[in-house]
Amino acid sequence: MVELANIGHGNVVGHHGIAGRDDQIPHTCAVIMPTILRPSIERAIHSIYAQTLKGTVQIMLGMDGGRERLDLLQKLIAERPGHVAMTVVDPGYSTSRQRGGMHGAFDGGALRTILSYAANSALLANLDDDNWWSPDHLEGLIGVIDGKDWAYSERWFVAPDGETVLCRDAWESVGPGKGIFLERFGGFSDTNTMLIDKTRVEHVLRLWGIPIAGEEHTGIGSDRNVFAALKGRPAGASGLASSYYVVDADDAMHNGRARRVREALGRTFQGFRAFEESRFGDAADAFHRYFAIGPRSGLALAWLALTRLRAGRGDHRVALCASVRDNTTGDARDQAIDVLTHGWTFDKSLAARERCTLTFFAGQHALLSGDKSAAEELFRSAEESGGDQQEARVARAELKRLKLTA
Repeated sequence: MVELANIGHGNVVGHHGIAGRDDQIPHTCAVIMPTILRPSIERAIHSIYAQTLKGTVQIMLGMDGGRERLDLLQKLIAERPGHVAMTVVDPGYSTSRQRGGMHGAFDGGALRTILSYAANSALLANLDDDNWWSPDHLEGLIGVIDGKDWAYSERWFVAPDGETVLCRDAWESVGPGKGIFLERFGGFSDTNTMLIDKTRVEHVLRLWGIPIAGEEHTGIGSDRNVFAALKGRPAGASGLASSYYVVDADDAMHNGRARRVREALGRTFQGFRAFEESRFGDAADAFHRYFAIGPRSGLALAWLALTRLRAGRGDHRVALCASVRDNTTGDARDQAIDVLTHGWTFDKSLAARERCTLTFFAGQHALLSGDKSAAEELFRSAEESGGDQQEARVARAELKRLKLTA
């Protein structure tokens, strides 16, 4: 391996083949990846290395920036397994109009098209450098593409933190003739979910560099153009949710997407039940996943902080609770994070629902401060004022725990 300190452009750009294999022999599949060498590319590339596909894979990597991180790319080239070749293409400039180039697509300009034509395989998959695949992704797609022009998988949504897997996408990237884009686009399949046989639909390759009509100024939507050209052609569906898509909080679709993700997570949400049953780690995981896509109110922050504290994942309440509120609950419950952090002076004028919530978190403040007597009194008040409210039910569980430890 080349010493990282001495890496030059010539050590990276070019073809890195498979030992003992004639480079002219086509590969089972090629993976197209324009990149600016974001650190997340390491996980993306490793997910290609981990594929269970029987055969060889050629990674076609096109550089649109990030040349200061060539050491990371050299490391990834050195780590590739024996069935993977990598071809690195760097024009030395950007082909994207957003960075001074000649082509409209913001994510690499003409690179995705160039790499697609240059790939030494009929079957082309695409992977963005901030997303990743499960190990069965390529095997699943190749298993259903025979005799068809293209194939697609489904995907998982991942929170903007790039780590937290949220839920399966059951409404956007679900293939042709389905989903919330049925009326407008005839359905949709995300770039990272598609496998294309370029020998059957060569004409679609140029569309990767062309934004959708009306978005020439932003450079987005080339994937819509490709899907539009493919949606009526023979396709195979792997049936697997094998692609992991990191959502962008700045995306114009983010608010609607966040609402749908929350609705999906809410149908199977077990955070309160886990807390009642003293499974604080499970509760912390459930609340983190539910609120990871944002926005978060003071009440949301209070539950996030509380479950982490009770699970032993934080020991400084003020620091843990210091977080920006992105929205409010529309009532006094938004003060819950402040009550958990600093305590609360009882206000009997509040409505029962709000009083229950704030009394409950005041009880948590007392419990975390070591005052079990005050905590018991506050939990009892929350139980009495809340009926079947979540905080009232959890207050009952706290009272049982306090009785057991008395």
